[in-house]
Amino acid sequence: MSVVFLNALCAGLTTISFAFYLIGLVGYSSQNITVRDVSWYTFSDPSTISYYVGLERIVINQGGDSFRGFQYSSCDSDLCNVCRIQGKSTFGLLIASVLLSIASAILCMIGSTKPTLTTCGVNTFVSMTAALFGATGWGLFVDKCFPEVIGQLNQNFVYGP
Repeated sequence: MSVVFLNALCAGLTTISFAFYLIGLVGYSSQNITVRDVSWYTFSDPSTISYYVGLERIVINQGGDSFRGFQYSSCDSDLCNVCRIQGKSTFGLLIASVLLSIASAILCMIGSTKPTLTTCGVNTFVSMTAALFGATGWGLFVDKCFPEVIGQLNQNFVYGP
């Protein structure tokens, strides 16, 4: 593998990790409007009710500009227990992913001024780890919390806002 290819691979993985997973971190908000705008799952039927699921809470809109939300830590149902644990785990993994992406961006800058195979190899490892942490966090929340939300609320959800 060439040094140029490894730098390009690292730059691509860093961009994915930083941009995509930084947006996911916003879903840990305790603000109803933020969760609505950057929800992880959404069910919306404009004539009746809309649900917005974030990493820390579910926000419900029953029409108009009135939103009510509840945090997973405020209830004891299976949905709240599973989503609270997975939301915190996902948040931690996404923070690690963003921090590793920043480290990888610094390594990319170092590699662009003094390209060596060692720098590129370390950068590839760091950027792959960042992508792995982010994907694992996303997968945990989607795999564990999503079925609970569907089972509890009996609605068909879609990913994203």
